[in-house]
Amino acid sequence: KDYLRLTAAPDAATVRPERVLRAALQRLKERWRGGDVDYAWACNQLKAIRQDLTVQNLQNAFTVHAYETHARIALESGDLNEYNQCQTRLGELHSADSPHRAEFLAYRILYYVHLGHSKSTDAADLELLRTLAELPEKLW
Repeated sequence: KDYLRLTAAPDAATVRPERVLRAALQRLKERWRGGDVDYAWACNQLKAIRQDLTVQNLQNAFTVHAYETHARIALESGDLNEYNQCQTRLGELHSADSPHRAEFLAYRILYYVHLGHSKSTDAADLELLRTLAELPEKLW
């Protein structure tokens, strides 16, 4: 299913249930790893999966996995805008005991360092400090 920006309330008949989304994400990951698809197609599919999760208000381990997958693929492809959308949502979804929380905190730190060097913004510096403050004590 292609991503389509919603301009009205979604049609429940077009929203895929979680079991279908799981299968779609698994197939997409296999095709991505196999080099069978390009980034534009994969990003479109991942955005459609994220949209269906959002419309259903699903906030569980699978939702986290879908956003983490999209963030990693976006980073691999150099798409910082899409990565930032995913990492912003992951900041809301990750709990203190999420298995990949430290990995994504590290990505956020690098992202904010990049922003600071490329744009020299005070906002990037402030976000970097906030992110550093979120690091679990065990990482210090």
